[in-house]
Amino acid sequence: RARTGGADLVSASAGDDIAIRASGAVKVAGALSSGSGANAQGAADRLVTSSEAGMITRLVDPLAATAVVEGFKLGGGDIDIRSGEAVTLSGNALAAGATSGVRLQAAGKVTTAAVAAGDAVFVRSADLSVGGPWRAMSARIEVTASGGVALGEGAAAGSGALALSTAQLGRIEAPVLQIFAGDSSGAMRGGSVAIGALSLDTAKIRTGLEIYAGGLADVTITGAFAPVSGGANTTAVRIGAPNAAIGDWTPRSIKVIANSGGSIGAATTTGGRVFSDVRAFSMVELNAKGDILMGFQDFISRLAATQAASVPGVVKSLIAPQTINGPRMLIVAGALTLRADGKVAQQDTGGLLGATPTGLYLLGSTSGGPQLLLGRTSIGATGLPEFIELNGALTTGTTIMTGQSVSLAAGIAFDKGVSPSGYYRLNTCAILQQSSCMASNGHPTISIPPDQLTGLTLEDQTAASGTADPTVASATNEEVWKDSR
Repeated sequence: RARTGGADLVSASAGDDIAIRASGAVKVAGALSSGSGANAQGAADRLVTSSEAGMITRLVDPLAATAVVEGFKLGGGDIDIRSGEAVTLSGNALAAGATSGVRLQAAGKVTTAAVAAGDAVFVRSADLSVGGPWRAMSARIEVTASGGVALGEGAAAGSGALALSTAQLGRIEAPVLQIFAGDSSGAMRGGSVAIGALSLDTAKIRTGLEIYAGGLADVTITGAFAPVSGGANTTAVRIGAPNAAIGDWTPRSIKVIANSGGSIGAATTTGGRVFSDVRAFSMVELNAKGDILMGFQDFISRLAATQAASVPGVVKSLIAPQTINGPRMLIVAGALTLRADGKVAQQDTGGLLGATPTGLYLLGSTSGGPQLLLGRTSIGATGLPEFIELNGALTTGTTIMTGQSVSLAAGIAFDKGVSPSGYYRLNTCAILQQSSCMASNGHPTISIPPDQLTGLTLEDQTAASGTADPTVASATNEEVWKDSR
C-alpha cells in the first residue's frame, strides 16, 4: 500500500492474493503471479477491508431481474490493483486458481501485457491499452472516460473517448466480453458508443459480446461490425440492457448508418433474394430507450421526425443509393431482437429498381427461439414502440422467404406485452395480421440525380416473370407484382 505517491515493483508472486493500493501510479516491470489458495485470512485480505470496497468490489448486474450487487472477495488467489493515477503492467499477470480473477482499476490509463485468470478479468479506467493476450472465462471493461467508447476503425467517437481497435479486441479470449460506457459502482455514465469497422473473432468471444451505455448515450455503427469470417458460430451480440428501469444501462438510441458501410453482420445480395459472403452473428439484440434507426443518413433523419401515420408515404420517397456490389445489407444475423420505446425503422436498400424489400437477412435461430422478436424496454407502458418499419428476408429451414408474406412468418413474435399493430410493418405489411397487405409499395415518380443512375442494372421484366425461384416461399406473388408495377 502507498497512501501517498505510487508503487513501483520489479515483480510479485504469492501463494494466495496480491493486492496493491496507491494514490499515485502503479508500475510492475516483471511478472505478477497469484496462487490458488482460498484462505480469506491472508495479508491481502486484511489490507483490502470492507470499508475500502467502493468501486473495486461493488458491481451492479444490469441483466438481473432486480439490482444485484456482486461482491468480489479476495481469498481465491486474486490479483487486485487500484491506483489513483495509472496502472502499467509490463510483465504478464497470472491468477492461477480456477476461481481467481484479475481486477485492475485506475483513474487514468491501464496498460497490460498478457493477462490470464481462471475466472474473470475486470478493468475500470479512463483509458486502456491491451498489449498482450487476455484469457479468462469472462472479461469486463468499464470505461470512465467522459467521451465514451470507440470500437474498431473509423468510429466517429466523441472527444476524449477510450478507443479499442480491432487488433486490441482480438487479443481478448473469453467466452463473454462486456463493455460498459460508465461505472457500474455508481451513477457515472460515459458518452456515446461509436462502432466503426470491427471484425470480431467468434472463436475467442464464443458466447457473447455485450455493450452497455446510459440513457443519455447514443450508439452509432458506421462500419461493418461482423464476425471475422463466415460459417456458423454461437456468438450473440447485445447492445443495451433489455430493461431500461434497472441500472441505467439502456442507451437513448441505436443507429446503423449505411453511408460509409455501417452494418451489423455482412453479406452481398442479388435482388434481395440470393445472398453470398455471409458473416453473421448467431443472435443480435438491440435495446434502446428511444429509437432504433438503420439506413442512410437522410432516411434516419427523416424517420426520426416522422409520425407513425406518415411512415408509409415517407419511406416511399426515400430511395437508397446503390453501390457497385449491389444494395447495402444493414442487419445480417441468425436471429434478431429489437426493443425500443420510440421508433424502429430499417430502410429498404433495394433502390429504385428493386422489386424485393432488402436490407435485413435472418438466417434462422439456433436457440429454438423466435427468429425476429419485437418489444420495448419499458415495463407497463402501452402503445410502444411508436412504429416498426422493417424490410428484408427471413429463413425457414433451407428456404429464404421474401416479399409481403414474410410478415406472417411463424418465426416472428412480440415481447413484453407488445401487440400487433397496423403501425408495425415488415415488407410494407402489418406484422402477424392476415389480409393486411396491399400492392402499394411501388416507388412514386421522383427526380433522380444522374449520379444515382450509375451502375444500375435493368432487368427484363418479361423474362423475369417466367423464371420464378421455386425455393422462395413468396416467389409467385412477387413475380406477379413485378409485372404489375
